[in-house]
Amino acid sequence: MEPGHSRRCRTQEPAERGGRQPAADRPGPASARLLADLARPRRIAKEGGATGEGLDYIESFLLAVIDAALAAQNAVVALESLGLGTCYIGAIRNDPDTVARELALPEGVSPSSA
Repeated sequence: MEPGHSRRCRTQEPAERGGRQPAADRPGPASARLLADLARPRRIAKEGGATGEGLDYIESFLLAVIDAALAAQNAVVALESLGLGTCYIGAIRNDPDTVARELALPEGVSPSSA
């Protein structure tokens, strides 16, 4: 999602999509969805006159998921340094197509964790 934009969650996940994990059934006052985003680099490549063909390799998707995991870990460290509790809900990946549809994610963007 581009800076300055927000999207309200229109889905029952992570509770429904999270395998009914106890932590997902009792969400806190805030939640986040971490996304593996290949749409943005594809758009940047297109704007620069490149094809972005390397984005079609599984390694590119793996790197996007790793980037999302690193962002999640940094968020957890920051939030816990403020005395706030956190909980990863990785089971959001159990039904990525439904979650992507419910969040109106563009093609090339996949849920990584919540």
